[in-house]
Amino acid sequence: MPSLLRLAWPILLLVMADGLILGHAPAELRYVASLILLTVLPGWIWLTVFGKLNSLIERSLLAVGLSLSATIYITMLAVYLPGQLTASRLLFLLNIFILTGFVARNGVQNLFFLKSCTPSASFFVSTQKSWLSLPKPTSFDSPRLHIPFFLITLLILLTLALRLPNLGYAEFHEDEAEALMLGVRVLQGEDYALFLHRKGPAQMLLPVAFWLLTERITESMARLPFALSSILSVLTMFVLGRRWFDLTAGLIAGLLWAVNGYSLAFGRMVQYQAVIFFLGPLAICSLYLAHKQNQPRWLYLSAILLATCLLAHFDALLLLPVTGYLLVAYGDTWPRRLSSLFALILFISLVASFYIPYLLDPEFSNTTQYLSESRIKPGLLYNNLWLLRRLDAEYSSWFYLPLLVGGLMVGGGMLLKRNVKFALPIPNHSFLDSSRKINLPTFPEPAEGKLASANSANGFWEVLKLGTALTDPRLIYGAGFIGTILCLSTVWQPTWWQMGMVNMALLPWLILGGLLFWQATTLEQRSMLLMLGAPLIGYGFLVDDPRTHLYIIYPGAVLMSGFGWQNLLGRRTPVSLGNWGSNAQIKTNIKIMLALIGCGWLGLIIAYVGLIYLTPEPTFLTVRGQWDDSVGELIYDDLPKSRDYFGYPKREGWKAIGALRAEGNYQGDFRSVNEDFIVPIWYNYGQARSCYDTPAHFFVRLTDYAGKIDPPYQLTGSVTRETDPRIEIYSAVGQTSQPNSYTVETLIESFDQQATPQRFIQQAQPSQSVGTQFGEAIRFVGYDLSKNMAHAGETLTLNLYWQATTAPTDSYRAFVHLTDGTTLWAQQDDNPICRLPTSIWREGQHGLGQFRLQLKPDMPPGRYPLIIGLYQAETLKRLTITAGMGQIGDDFLWLGDIEVSPP
Repeated sequence: MPSLLRLAWPILLLVMADGLILGHAPAELRYVASLILLTVLPGWIWLTVFGKLNSLIERSLLAVGLSLSATIYITMLAVYLPGQLTASRLLFLLNIFILTGFVARNGVQNLFFLKSCTPSASFFVSTQKSWLSLPKPTSFDSPRLHIPFFLITLLILLTLALRLPNLGYAEFHEDEAEALMLGVRVLQGEDYALFLHRKGPAQMLLPVAFWLLTERITESMARLPFALSSILSVLTMFVLGRRWFDLTAGLIAGLLWAVNGYSLAFGRMVQYQAVIFFLGPLAICSLYLAHKQNQPRWLYLSAILLATCLLAHFDALLLLPVTGYLLVAYGDTWPRRLSSLFALILFISLVASFYIPYLLDPEFSNTTQYLSESRIKPGLLYNNLWLLRRLDAEYSSWFYLPLLVGGLMVGGGMLLKRNVKFALPIPNHSFLDSSRKINLPTFPEPAEGKLASANSANGFWEVLKLGTALTDPRLIYGAGFIGTILCLSTVWQPTWWQMGMVNMALLPWLILGGLLFWQATTLEQRSMLLMLGAPLIGYGFLVDDPRTHLYIIYPGAVLMSGFGWQNLLGRRTPVSLGNWGSNAQIKTNIKIMLALIGCGWLGLIIAYVGLIYLTPEPTFLTVRGQWDDSVGELIYDDLPKSRDYFGYPKREGWKAIGALRAEGNYQGDFRSVNEDFIVPIWYNYGQARSCYDTPAHFFVRLTDYAGKIDPPYQLTGSVTRETDPRIEIYSAVGQTSQPNSYTVETLIESFDQQATPQRFIQQAQPSQSVGTQFGEAIRFVGYDLSKNMAHAGETLTLNLYWQATTAPTDSYRAFVHLTDGTTLWAQQDDNPICRLPTSIWREGQHGLGQFRLQLKPDMPPGRYPLIIGLYQAETLKRLTITAGMGQIGDDFLWLGDIEVSPP
C-alpha cells in the first residue's frame, strides 16, 4: 500500500495553502499559496486519475495545464452561482475539486492494491481494465541523458531570461486594464461582464482568481500566470517536436518558440494568447498520447484543454482541424470510436457552459457584428502575408522569418524526398492511414500485335501504371518547386494575384499544401501540416483585418521548421549536397558551419527581443533616439515605436496619480489627456472619468503631446519617472505657489498596498446608502454629496448611484432639484448614469451619474430641500417610488436639506 506520506501530502499542502489565505498572511505568501491552489495542486492530483507518465516534464506540463483549465472553469462557476463572487466561495469550490480528485486518485490506487490481495477484487479490476489500468510509462529519455538534460536546461534558462525580468515594470496596457476592469464589474455583481470582452472570459478570470485569493494585485502578480503559460509553452513545443520527430527537432522547435516575438510579447502581459500558446499544443500532445499509449483517458484531458482554449479566444477554432484529425484517426475500432465520442461530448459540454449563455446574451450579436464588419467580411479573399512580414519584423526582427521559412522549406522538401519512393496506398477501412504502401511492379509494354487485347485485359494495370507515374520523383519535385515559387510570389508580388475585389493568393498555397499532405505518410507529419495550414489559411487569406491574430500560425510553423532543420543538421546520414557530398567529412563540416551560423543568427534575434521587451522605457527611448545611422540600424533597420507593439515597456506614472488621490490630493472628478481612457480609470482604483468636459483636474501624458490646457486650469503638479517628466496635473482651482513634483518610484508601493478587490469595488458604493426602488426596473442605491452647507453662487457636486433590478425597457432621465416649493433655485437633468441611456442598461448593472448644482447668486439664505427622481424622456411622466426608503407613491425622493448662506 502506498505510504501514508505519499497519500497525505496533497492534503497537507492544501491545508497549508488554505491556512495562508484564510489567515491573511502577507500578500507575497498568499500569492505563493494561490499559485499552489490555482496552477499546481488540482491538475497534479487529477492527472493520476487520467494516467501516469514517466517523464517529469510531460507530467508537469499536463498538471499545470489541467490546473489552469480547472481554475478558469471553477471561477466561471463561482460567477454563475447566485450571489456575489467572493474569495471564500472560490476557495470552497477549489477545495471541493481538489478533494474530489484526491478521493478519485486514491480509489484507483486502492483498487490496484485490492487486486494484489483478494481474488474477488482481482476479477472486478480485470473487468474494468479498459479504464482503470494505468498506461505503461513513456519517456523521451536518451541513453546519453546528460546531453539532452544540458540542452533542455539551456532552453529553459533562455526562456526564463526572456520572460521574467522586469515583468512588473510596465504599467497595464489598454487591453490588460480593460480585462481587469471587467473583472472588477464581475466582483461588483455584474455577472454579464463575462460576455463583454468579445474574446472569451479566460483573460479576465485568471487574474481575478489570483486577486481574490491574494487580496492584492500588482502588474507582476497579474501577469505571472500568463508568463508561466508562455514559459511552459516552450517546453510543450519541445515535447511535441520530440514525440513527433526526435530530440533535435524538439529542441529546435522549442528554441524557435522561445525567441519568437509574439510568444514573448503576450507572455509578458495579461493576454489570452499565452493561454492558447500553452494549452492548444498541450491538447494536441495529449491526443497524441492517446494514440501512442492506446489510452482513451488522454482524449478526455485533451478535450478539457482544448475547450479551455476556446474560452480564451475563438482563435482556437483554427486548432480544430488537427485535433479533429487526431481524434478521428484514433477511432479505428468501435471501442475507440466510442471513447472518441465521449471525448467529443465532454468538449462540447465544456464549451457550451460558456457559449450557450453567451449566445443568449445581447452582447453576442454586438460581437458578431463587430467581427463581420471590421475583421472577417465573409465572401471575399485576401492576402495578409505582407502584414505577417511587417509584424514579424517588428516583434522578432527581420532575422526571424528567414530562419523560420528556411526550416519550413527544408521540411517541405524532406516530405517530398523521403516519401516519393512510395506508390499508391493499399485501400483500407481508414482514409487517414496512408502509411501502408506497396511498390508496384514494372510493366512491360505489350507487343504491337497484341495491343488491342492488352487494352481490355490489362486495363486495370494501365491505371496502376498511371498511378506509378504520378509518384515519379521528378514530377513531384517539379510540382513542389513550382508551387513554392508561386507561393513566394504571393509575398513578393502580391498584386499579381489580385483580381478585382478577390485575391487569389490562396490558390498556390492550397495546391502546395495539398501536395505536401498527400506526400506525408505518417500521422505526425499530417498533424504538423494541419497545425500550420489551418491557421495560415484562416488568418492569411480569409480574414480582412487579422492584425496580431496572425500569432496563431507560429506554433505549427516552429514545429515544421524544427522538423526541417533537424533533417538538415541532425541526421546521422548526411543530406546529399551534390558533388560536395562525396566526402562525409566535408558534409559534417558544412553542417557544423551551418549550425554556427544559425547560433549567430539566433543571437541577433535574442539581442533584438531583449532590447524591445526587457529594457526599461528610458533606456529604450535613449537607444531609439540614437538609432539613426548607427550599427544597430545597419543590422536591424528601424526600431518600432514604443506604442506600436504589444509588450512594450511603458511606465508613465499613473500609479502615482492613483496613490496621490487615495491620500486625499487632487480630489474631484478628472479626465485624462493623450492616454487610453481605461488606463487612468484602473489606476484611479476604478473611478470613472468625469461626465463633464470641465472636470476638476486634467491629467496629461506628455509623451508626443503638443496641445495645451487653457485657463482657468493651471499647472498644479507633475509626475516624473526616473527624472523624466511624464504627467502634468492641471486643476480648475489653481495655486500661486510652485507646482508640486512627485516621483512615481516613491509612490508605487503606496498604490500597490491599496490595490485590493474591496478598494475597487467600493467605487460602486455610495457614502450615503439609500435603497429606493423607482418603478419596476431601477433602484437608487445612494449618493455622495460634497457638502450640505454652501454659499449662494457656489456649485454643489452630487454623485447618484443606480442599479438596474431588471433591464429597463424605456429611456429615463434623472432630475436633481434644489427648491423651496415655489422657486427652482438649482437644477440639472441628465442620464442617471452619464453617457449611458437606461434603454441599454443590463439587469444587475451598476453605475453612477455626476451632477452639478449651480446655486443662483441671488438665492436667499435658508434651508432648501434637495430632491431627485426619474421621468420618462419623451412623455416627461415621472416614475413613482415602489419600495425602499421614501414615501410609496411619491414621484420624488428627498435627500435632505442644504443650508445656504449669503455669497
